[in-house]
Amino acid sequence: MFSLRKIRLLTGTSVAVLGLGACASNQSQMSSLDPQSRDIISEMGSDLKQRKMEAHHLISPDHFENASEHKDEAYELARDGASFAEVQAEIEKGQKQLQMVDKNVSQAEFHLKDVLAQRKEAMDEGADSLSSFEEADDELAELGEELEENDINEVLEERDEVKDLYVDAEVEAIQDRELMLARKNLEKAKNKDSIDAFEGMRDRTEKKIRTAERLIAQNKDNATRYKSAVEEATLTSDVLLARTKTGDWLKSTPVRELVRTIETDMGALGKDLEAGSLQRNSYQQKVALLRNEAAFVPVMRNQLSEAQVAALYSDHKLSVAKNEKRELASKVERQKALREKLQFVRDQFSDDEAEILLKGDDLIVRLVGLNFGVNKAKLPQGSEPMLDRVASAIKKFDSPEIEIQGHTDTTGEADYNRKLSQQRAQAVKNALSKRIDKTDLATAGYGFSRPIADNKSTSGRTKNRRIDVVIESVIN
Repeated sequence: MFSLRKIRLLTGTSVAVLGLGACASNQSQMSSLDPQSRDIISEMGSDLKQRKMEAHHLISPDHFENASEHKDEAYELARDGASFAEVQAEIEKGQKQLQMVDKNVSQAEFHLKDVLAQRKEAMDEGADSLSSFEEADDELAELGEELEENDINEVLEERDEVKDLYVDAEVEAIQDRELMLARKNLEKAKNKDSIDAFEGMRDRTEKKIRTAERLIAQNKDNATRYKSAVEEATLTSDVLLARTKTGDWLKSTPVRELVRTIETDMGALGKDLEAGSLQRNSYQQKVALLRNEAAFVPVMRNQLSEAQVAALYSDHKLSVAKNEKRELASKVERQKALREKLQFVRDQFSDDEAEILLKGDDLIVRLVGLNFGVNKAKLPQGSEPMLDRVASAIKKFDSPEIEIQGHTDTTGEADYNRKLSQQRAQAVKNALSKRIDKTDLATAGYGFSRPIADNKSTSGRTKNRRIDVVIESVIN
């Protein structure tokens, strides 16, 4: 379904969306306008913003773009001192375009009811931050253009494909959420030096993750059918990570220190079990003695009266309940604090400066407004205020781990693009290092290995040329 018309749509819509974003400078200029003009421009701006949230810019892209342009033209007229009548006339032109949008929306509610419902489902699962969701939106915008042209046969022919794209995005979002810990454990384990010693378990973990992914894809609306597979994958990954950590510790720790650690730990267990001093025993003897002592614990438990057991169990349940209540309260407070921090970060930037995304438990500040010159790694002129706000966003989190990622499009050789993206990431790091008291900012140049859009189109290549500031583990 990709076409030249889509390229025009993407580039045009991006301009229209910029008109919706109100940066600090535009807000200050709005306040200087004639009050009547300012009110009707603001009202239409709010209407456009609400409509965008309801996907009107996708259902009727051309008319929505035209309405946005009339709103922007009205602002330009008012700023240049035009009369209220002239400004009002431009706004009325925009309102006529919105009437056409409403007509298209009515058609979409009939012809694209299932597509729009699936889009909402995907958004409810948090898919709207994924590139696969953006791809589905692009295809929905093409259907919107076909609706505008009254090409109903094409719409009916293609709508199921678009619905399937939203299903794929929803599935991906559920998989990312449910298997986030299992995938992260597996990735960490693979980075351990001792992973080769646990090759079989690594393969089993990967297989369990794939099984869980398949079950989620088959049962996205019925969590009970995939929950156990997710739990198995997570448990296996936990064990794998624990074993590789232990393996690395054993490989990297001097023998003398290992023996002392074992003696200390087993001595503590022996004390709890009243096994006496174990210093003179070998490792195997220590294990045998501790097992003998532990074997008496069930016997002693059986000797307790039913009343004593009931009392102990009641105390245990009360203790668990109190702990769960404290943990829940703590979790609620952490989530509230996180929401406030995320809102603070979002408020720092306009739409044309940065996109704020949550991926797993990492926060990504995608600096779409930081446009380096062709083949240049020097920070563009005028980027200082935006970098000040990036620094403010980072400071909002407690000693976060930061990775500044440079990305390019596919123009040029891979090695050259990797070096260029690394140099650009380093330039941003140098600037941020002057603004925050943190010296361990990491950088990575990925070249064109991690695209977020199709490099075949101009708009796709523009999206792929970017700097991502990744604030890691903000959810933990």
